[in-house]
Amino acid sequence: MSPDTVVMADSMSNIPLEKFEYEPLSEIASAFRLLRLFQETASYEALSYAWGDPTSSHKIVLNDCEFYITANLYLALKNLRYGEGERFLWVDAICINQACLPEKTKQVSQMRNIYQAAERVLVWLGNACPETEAAMSWVHSQLEKHGEDLDLLQGVVNLYMECWPESGQELADDSFPSQTPEVQDRRFQRLRGFTILLSQPWWSRIWVVQEVVVNRNVNIVCGRSVVPWGPFMAIVKGLHHSAPLLQATPNERDVFGRSILREISRRNYHAYFVPPTMSDLLSHHRGLQASDLRDHVYALLDISSDMSTSTFVPDYSRSAEEVFRRLVKKDVEEHRDLNIICASEPSATLNTTLPSWVPDWSSPWKHFCLTQFPFDVCDEIPAHASFSSDMSILKATGITLAIISSTSAPLEPSDPVFTAWLQTAQEWRTIVEEDEFDTFFCTQFRRVFEMIVVESESEEDGPAEEIRKVKEGVSSTRLLSFENFMGRICTNRRLACLKRDDEVLEGLVPIDAIAGDRIVVLFGCTVPVVLRGGMGGMGGWRFVGDAYVNGYMYGKAVEGLTNDDAEEFAIR
Repeated sequence: MSPDTVVMADSMSNIPLEKFEYEPLSEIASAFRLLRLFQETASYEALSYAWGDPTSSHKIVLNDCEFYITANLYLALKNLRYGEGERFLWVDAICINQACLPEKTKQVSQMRNIYQAAERVLVWLGNACPETEAAMSWVHSQLEKHGEDLDLLQGVVNLYMECWPESGQELADDSFPSQTPEVQDRRFQRLRGFTILLSQPWWSRIWVVQEVVVNRNVNIVCGRSVVPWGPFMAIVKGLHHSAPLLQATPNERDVFGRSILREISRRNYHAYFVPPTMSDLLSHHRGLQASDLRDHVYALLDISSDMSTSTFVPDYSRSAEEVFRRLVKKDVEEHRDLNIICASEPSATLNTTLPSWVPDWSSPWKHFCLTQFPFDVCDEIPAHASFSSDMSILKATGITLAIISSTSAPLEPSDPVFTAWLQTAQEWRTIVEEDEFDTFFCTQFRRVFEMIVVESESEEDGPAEEIRKVKEGVSSTRLLSFENFMGRICTNRRLACLKRDDEVLEGLVPIDAIAGDRIVVLFGCTVPVVLRGGMGGMGGWRFVGDAYVNGYMYGKAVEGLTNDDAEEFAIR
């Protein structure tokens, strides 16, 4: 006996309905029908998960029919199922007909509303193991001790990881701070548990950005353990700024940094009236994974301030290349700036059909994009740009700033020490000379360069004395942070000598830049760019990447500019 389901008609007056038809009763003499009344609006939870390997599937029973889902989703449903009672979930792989492109297109436009209206969002991080169980248990214990004061949780965790006593037993047994091998090992084991959690495929998926941003009630689920998102991420941030993580491998640091980007996206979305722009979202979440390349754009539309699924309609009949081109055109026309093309890294993309000025959002960052700094090389001159009818050529107006005469060896991702790389650059002075960047990192960069690379000596003190003063004035943790920060900016770049008339300039250019490439200021772009002429006899220019030119990042290049100075660059 299967009860019929009834939703009150007055709540669905605008929805076209088919006329109800009875199904025959069973042949059993005692058979009869029952009526099940649901609330007008059913409460549900939305599942956020990584699909996993599509070739590894499990069979479930769906509406009395067999249905196949991925192994990761199968594990999630097994762990989320209540022992008794029903649980209402929205799961994209089941609730959307993935084989029907028109339905998929319509549902993608509803994703924000679906996750926003859910009672809560459940983030599935896979089955538990001893390390992750210990990490989730530690989150619970910190909540019991300190409550949900997120700043307090972050600070306390950071102190624990710096080896201050975590318990009365540690305080009694260990010196203060706690530095015994047993205590240190306990810290690193805890770090290991969180590293496993943050290394799960979920964190690398593009759709999860929107799924956890739009709903305030998000839970982290691993196996049978459930913890609130806010306290979990406060603890992750405390671990992220601790000395043990600074001493970890780059990959381990990266998984923590990547997870914190999700928290920053949530905080910004709820804290500010205007969400980030589409180009900012694309830059921040570049290289995340999607089973469909078009989703690198579609997944972020409805949490941006300047685009949406109504102004840039998802259309799965278009190719990914067409979507990426159309997005650049719309962004340039909307904002009259060209910063979005600086996200293009032509040598890093696997898609050889894209013009050099179109970013491949499915490709991870090869180097740090300099538009993230508040430079203004063109002094707010708006973009003068147009596109060919086939979207293969971008025509942009600008001026030539300099020609690359020589470059240093690049800083490769595998190079262990940033300052050691600096010693190979004979002509380089600083990439952060302007007063606007007179922060800890930039001040120390200048001083470290002068002492280690140039080996300059002041009249008062020699290099050894200067180095001693720097080390005394700055903690080892901050110096490690400085090293990591500057290494991130310079990785996959070269230091360059540039020729501008009779002036020799210094700059930071992409790894693929070569002698003879041109440094150009395009109107509407806040940083200089590197262009290469020729294009195999077709004429025009190829975009190589963005650049830093010492002393020219705040409008000096366009001082006294006349109309005759500008030229048009046809970039293919």
